[in-house]
Amino acid sequence: LDMTGVSGGIFLLNIAKAAADGAIYACNLALANGEFKVYRWADESAVPTVAFTGIVAGRSGDAMGVYGSGANTVIYASGSGSTEIVRLTTTDGVNFTADTPISVAAGLARGGISAIPESMGSELWVNGTGTATSHIDVNGNVIAQTNGGVVASSWFSVNYFAGGGSKFIAVAANPGADLGNKIQVYDITDSETDPVLYATGELSFAFNGNANATGDLAYRMNNDGTVTLFQLVTNNGIASYDVELPGGAIGVPVFSTNELIFGEVPLGGLETLSFSIENQGAADVQILSATLSDTLSFSSTLLGNELIQPDSTLLVMVAFAPAAAGTFADSLVVTTNYGTFSIALNGSAYELYPLDWRVLADSTDWFGTNNLVRTIAYSQATNHLYVVSRVGGNFVKVLDAETGELVKDLDMTGFTGTGLIHLNMAAATTDGVIYAANLAQGGDFVLYRWENEDAMLTTAFSGILDGRVGDVISVSGHDHGTEIYVSGNGNANAFVLGTTDGVTFSVTDTIPLPEADAARFGLSPVMDGEYFFINAPGKAPRYIKRSGEVVYAFDTGLVSGT
Repeated sequence: LDMTGVSGGIFLLNIAKAAADGAIYACNLALANGEFKVYRWADESAVPTVAFTGIVAGRSGDAMGVYGSGANTVIYASGSGSTEIVRLTTTDGVNFTADTPISVAAGLARGGISAIPESMGSELWVNGTGTATSHIDVNGNVIAQTNGGVVASSWFSVNYFAGGGSKFIAVAANPGADLGNKIQVYDITDSETDPVLYATGELSFAFNGNANATGDLAYRMNNDGTVTLFQLVTNNGIASYDVELPGGAIGVPVFSTNELIFGEVPLGGLETLSFSIENQGAADVQILSATLSDTLSFSSTLLGNELIQPDSTLLVMVAFAPAAAGTFADSLVVTTNYGTFSIALNGSAYELYPLDWRVLADSTDWFGTNNLVRTIAYSQATNHLYVVSRVGGNFVKVLDAETGELVKDLDMTGFTGTGLIHLNMAAATTDGVIYAANLAQGGDFVLYRWENEDAMLTTAFSGILDGRVGDVISVSGHDHGTEIYVSGNGNANAFVLGTTDGVTFSVTDTIPLPEADAARFGLSPVMDGEYFFINAPGKAPRYIKRSGEVVYAFDTGLVSGT
């Protein structure tokens, strides 16, 4: 592995462990009140990062255990003579902080720390040369200790696993020549105090001295009713052993696929695929954990702590909601009591409407974040945008539609302002005339007009309309055929303002809406005002005739009513 930046400690590195998601952790050895470090490799090709660094009260790094994966990873560490097990937790799967330590008898966990998956990491098996191999909880309570006459107290390392309907501990690394190269597996199903020796193996018959009794264990649960145990004994070597699990009923998890391909998904979109896990065995399959690395783009209905009974199938939904454009690859790592499985996830994202430019609210002195800018209108004649701003006054800002740059302000000479909001919405005709209006209820609704961007402001209409108006305005036609459409919050109608001279306007028609408030924020004319698309928060978007007849109401499950 890459060793960039690894430094410090009595030993730079002493113990290494791997999480279910493939992340690799290794720690230094620190004395009491020394600096303890844990390094993390995201995978075998990664550059290490410092997952944790901090001062520890007791010697740490002689023993380390890892449970879970991703943001659910927990790291345990202890050492010779220490009266606590350091417990490190994370919220992002990368950076760890010290959680409440686990108080134990001095040196109880100096050599081996193995989390019990079925307890979701709340219980551990621990040991160390000179102490009884013990089952404890995360509060430090001793649940059980093996009888020293059955399981020697001289073993340094311990590993817990379950399979074939039974529970086991494996022990290894011993200073004595008779046990030094051996590995022993005990069945603790019926008794954790007086377990039954289930299997034994020996690395070699010639033993090289190992006065510190150091060594380690790891295991791989296979899908054929066996478990592979890996043994390391300092000064002697490394070995692996295949151990058959009890001949009783076993679970057989069968995954319907090992890959989900989501294809291309637009930003803001969502694609959901599924796979199944079928238990073709005769014993329960327990899902211990299910983890993702990229939780921003991928999510799953499988959270862990699930049970699949014999001849049953669990359907798992996986969603891809890309957070940015590009190609995405991840794996859903599923750990069961019969092994770990990985489902490859692949997808890509593209911008449905690629971003050409943006003006952020806090990047100008005329936008801001105080709800004072509510509208934008586009002019085909000028290729400009018109934005009403009430920041520091009442303005109509002219922006270049190609770049977003501010071109100018419309002339506001003679503007006095009236209504609930003096200047609220804007619209523009195809020939370049610009309109803006106030927001009124019970008082004069005022429509302002600019012949073009260089023209003086004039009042095109002023009068009282029923209900609240000015939350929305739109326009169709031009010159003498121009029509302005207005409505507002709670209004049961939309009003049509027409003109005979193209300059001054009067009410020429009233459009009954399907219900009050139906066009609060959306009133878009089609075919010069013969039809309209309308919408409002909490209302189904609709396509209506000028008569008010509903041509089509959109399904809010597909087109949100917001």
